[in-house]
Amino acid sequence: SAIGFTSGQVHAVFYDWQQKTLAWSWRDASSWKSPKVIASEGNVGWGNDLATDASGGLHVVTFAGSSGTNPGKVLYLARSGTSWQPPVTLEPSAGAQGPKSGIAVSAGGKIVVSLCDGAGQLKILSGSGTSFGSGQVVDSGLGTSCASDLALDGNGDLQVAYYDSTKKVLKHVGQTSGVFGLPLVLDQSGVVGSYQAIAATPTGSDLWVAYYDFTNLDLRVIRRRAKAWGPPETVDSAGHVGRYVSAALGLEGELHVMHWNEDASALRHTRVCP
Repeated sequence: SAIGFTSGQVHAVFYDWQQKTLAWSWRDASSWKSPKVIASEGNVGWGNDLATDASGGLHVVTFAGSSGTNPGKVLYLARSGTSWQPPVTLEPSAGAQGPKSGIAVSAGGKIVVSLCDGAGQLKILSGSGTSFGSGQVVDSGLGTSCASDLALDGNGDLQVAYYDSTKKVLKHVGQTSGVFGLPLVLDQSGVVGSYQAIAATPTGSDLWVAYYDFTNLDLRVIRRRAKAWGPPETVDSAGHVGRYVSAALGLEGELHVMHWNEDASALRHTRVCP
């Protein structure tokens, strides 16, 4: 699932397990509205991300699961005004494991997507409407279960956290003045990073990454300040936690993380002080 905000409204997109479709709901000051199916092809709705633009438009990237000999696909959907547009295929041959992609909208209104293709390449696509092009490859050799999340930092540069499913490590690649640098391994202590979320401060290039530690079944975070990454830190070890992670910064710079508690079959919130 993924959540976003427009003026006076909260929006959520999520996988409907029974119908195997992608659904959307929203609420105003009074209540949540009835969910609406916005994509229904081929077990769609895994690995969602949602971004909003300055005009109140919604932008969603999602995964349509593979079946038989058909590979999975990464899809893009947009809502402008009151209408959802038909899905646009961004990657016709993604991995079979339902990898999550990331999406953001720049200050100039450009839509940016991070995704992994079936060849194990991490790509950055940018565009508007239905035109995105083939994208820029920023890392490769990542396997078929690579997943990613992206954010725009306070300088307007793209920052991507992602899982290398070949080496089973958490990685980061980002821009400086619009130019991507080299990929960096953030944590390689066991199997880490298969679920990840990145959050950027509104000024400068400081970052948080929250992620799943599969080896210990914990939630971890790692932080970048003044362009230097600190050590990984376990912030929640109360049972089997840390999957399906999402993260956002609070008003005082604290990190709020939503993730799944497998033992209790419940959603869990962890607050990390700055």
